[in-house]
Parts: sequence; structure tokens; C-alpha cells
Amino acid sequence: MQKRGEAITALQQIVYDAHEDSRKRLRDLLDESLDPLCPDSPYPVDQYPQCLHELTLKGYFGEIFAGVIAEHFSPHNEDGWKVPAYLFRNHLEAFRQLETLDQSSASIGIIPGRTGDDCLAFKRDNTGRITNSLVCEAKCTNEHSSSLLDDAHTKISEPHLKPLDLLQLIEILKLHNDDASTQWVNALRKLHIEKNPTNYERCDLVSYVCGLEPRRRSIQTTWIHPPTNMPGSYTGGRKLETVEIHLYDVEGIISKVYDKPQNVNNCISKNQLTDFWQKVVSRLPNLEKTLLEKHCQLIGYNYTSAYISVNDITRIRDIQNIGKKIQQAFVESGLYTPPERDSNGRTKHLNLEFRVTVQGTSNDSN
Repeated sequence: MQKRGEAITALQQIVYDAHEDSRKRLRDLLDESLDPLCPDSPYPVDQYPQCLHELTLKGYFGEIFAGVIAEHFSPHNEDGWKVPAYLFRNHLEAFRQLETLDQSSASIGIIPGRTGDDCLAFKRDNTGRITNSLVCEAKCTNEHSSSLLDDAHTKISEPHLKPLDLLQLIEILKLHNDDASTQWVNALRKLHIEKNPTNYERCDLVSYVCGLEPRRRSIQTTWIHPPTNMPGSYTGGRKLETVEIHLYDVEGIISKVYDKPQNVNNCISKNQLTDFWQKVVSRLPNLEKTLLEKHCQLIGYNYTSAYISVNDITRIRDIQNIGKKIQQAFVESGLYTPPERDSNGRTKHLNLEFRVTVQGTSNDSN
């Protein structure tokens, strides 16, 4: 926990650098003048990408984390993997949202995720020729989702020997106009031209960032269990490595590295929040009740979304694990009415948006 703050600081720089290509593209498009007296454009360049919806940022964070794994953790026991560039500038829906923000100041909502390869890394020999490609499929969730893992292994199973987004990568690198980028462009062009490249291998990587670890830790320490087995949804027939990363407070980390404050969207007073929280907690069994009374408080509620702060980051997973019970307690206390019930009047779907964040704890800053 003592290294958490240092890790977040390092991630902030990595994330900033990963998006700099897209920011530079926007600046170049909007300001061709060299006149130092020319007023700054009102266009929200400096708000990119943090102005985008947190679900979009979660996808970006997952892709960047896959790049960090590729370059620093020797996938397939191979050193020297490099990510020449990220493909964020091709996420057209994100830039359409920037236009919406510029023209109407409307709140930015959920948009379709970026299609194509999540992250691409390569190895080159001493002549500059690409000998290996690493196609990365990235997933990121605040909790755990087995369907996300299955989807990742299904997508990475595509039969193509070479990444499909080589041309997009070449296009981005051509605009960098530096020696290193030019070398990458030449190497990627040669790989693209070769129909059946010799002395070349494609490898696959699934990066899975999640906030919850398995509960039965003495028996199962990872969601990919047993870790030596090939996931059934993977049919690629190549070398596959799946990396599973457990992080406390995934959404909180993303908010910090993107400098995006979590939107509590509150519409009731602090005294009301305290009263509401007492009603909710009173509906829980004694064990859960004690946990929430000691470590949690309701910091925001607007009858569709509940934001709960935790004063000890090591407890955040315990709170997430009883999330359904807490949501049900909101229903039983009369504070939330689910939109759908079955013929017997029982809740069919708990659509209450439920968020857990970390506030006011020394553990969070270490």
C-alpha cells in the first residue's frame, strides 16, 4: 500500500504520454498560425480525454495497461517488446463527443467503444525487421466479469497472422516526423507487404484488470483457474498469455490518473444522507451492518445513483462483495423503487447505480 501513490503518479505520466498523439493532432488541426498573439482556441483540447465518460476512460486505461505489461513484464518470457503508438486517435466517437461539448456544453454520455486491436507491441531484430507481434486484448472492470474474460479470449482468437490495424498504426507514426517513428513505419510496411513472412511469429496477450479477487483465496487465487489451463473460449492456436491484475478501487485509480473527479451528482443534504444511510444499514445482517458502520458513509444519492465512501482501502473489496445486499437494503428501506417487478411484486432487476470510492484515508495516499 505504501507504493500506491508512487504507482499512480507513474501511471499518470504513462497515460498522459499515451494520449499526447491525439492531443497534438487536435492542436495541429485547430491552430496553424504561428502568431504568438493569436488567442487560444476555445475548443476543449485540454479537456481531452478526461472529459469523456468514465466508461470510455476505463477502456483506454485497460489498453494502456496492456501496453505497460507488454513493455515491462516480458510476456511469453520475451524481452524487448515495444508499443510504437496507441490507436486512440482513431476513436471517432470520442472526437464527435468533443464536438458536442464544444457546441452545446452538454454532458458527455456513454459512447461505443473503440473497435479494432486494443494494443499492439512488436519485437525487431538488429536489422530493424519485425520478428514478433503481440496482439493484446484488454479488459478492465471495477469488480469481476467472467463474460468479459470469455469475450477477450474469443476476440483474440482471430485467425490472422498479422495484426489487422497495421495500416492505422503506420498512418499515425508517419505524422510523428522523427527518426524513431520513420524506422517503425519502414518495419511495419515490410511486415504488411509480406503475405507469408518468414522467421516471424504472432503471439497473443489478454490483459484483465479487475477490482475483485476470488473469495475462496485458499483454493482459488485467480479468476482464470487453474491458471495452467488454456481458456475454453480461446481457439487461436498460438502462444497465449493471460495476465490478471487485481487493483483496489479501479474506478478511483482511473479518476486520479485521468484527473477526472468522480461525479457524485448529489441532490440531497448532508443530514439527509446520514439519515438515509442509517436506514439502509439497519436493514442489513449484523456482520455487514458492523462493517458499514465502521468503514462507510453515504456521500451522494439522487434516487438513481448511490455513492459510498470507504475510509480504509483494504476494505473496499469487502464492500463490493456485499453490493447486492446493500442495493436490496435501499429497496427495503423505501429509498429506491426498482422499475421492474415480477407478478408476485418481487424485484426483478436492481437498476440502482452503485459506486464505492475511497475518501479520507491515509492508505489511499500512500
